[in-house]
Amino acid sequence: MNRTFLEQHQEALQETYAWLSDALSKQTMQAYLNLKLSGDLRFNFDVFRADQYFNALTEFLKGGLFVDCGAFTGDTAEAFVRWSGGTCSKIIALEPDAENYKALRMRTDALACPVDTYPFGAWSQKDVLRFQGEAGSSSTLGEAGMIEVPVEALDNLIQQDVDFIEMDIEGAEMEALSGAQETIRRCHPALAIAAYHKAEDLITIPQYIKTFETEDVTYRFFLRKHHVADELELDLYALPERQ
Repeated sequence: MNRTFLEQHQEALQETYAWLSDALSKQTMQAYLNLKLSGDLRFNFDVFRADQYFNALTEFLKGGLFVDCGAFTGDTAEAFVRWSGGTCSKIIALEPDAENYKALRMRTDALACPVDTYPFGAWSQKDVLRFQGEAGSSSTLGEAGMIEVPVEALDNLIQQDVDFIEMDIEGAEMEALSGAQETIRRCHPALAIAAYHKAEDLITIPQYIKTFETEDVTYRFFLRKHHVADELELDLYALPERQ
């Protein structure tokens, strides 16, 4: 994201800004764009909030079914159970890395909440992706890549009603949302989606979520910055508002 990008996409970014539902969200978007242009981390100081995913915005989801995409070793699943006081109905956790998946299984076996784990990354369909470099933030997709990552669509895994979906999956968020479209249209869950991996995320992700709205359900958008020391952990919260 640079000044040229902002100039070329000014109208679309203004649309996202207009959709944001509170003053902190608007301040956060302004601060994030200023940070990207200047590299000055001080823009984070006034908008940083430590309580990622489980906070005042999502308080009403404590007893629900939580889907954790990119579950790593189970730290977020564990935090959800602790935050909900054991009232959560279920967790569905996806993690494609084999070593992380082993740790995820061990960690979630000890939780006071039923957990279904899957050794996949979230994607638009069932596939095996190939990565160059280490799978993660420094990797890139490529047919010549040596690392294979199994992926699956959430729609192929989930039959239950879902309350809350979280995604921070290294730029695959749009593909994963596409693979969850039937679930989202059916359940209209709350969504917490990373919006910092690609310059266009602040445009394409809210625009796509808007397509799931109906006469009975609209989405309210909130933006929060959950890391103070860098550009990471900017999350878009989309909360359903039922008429």
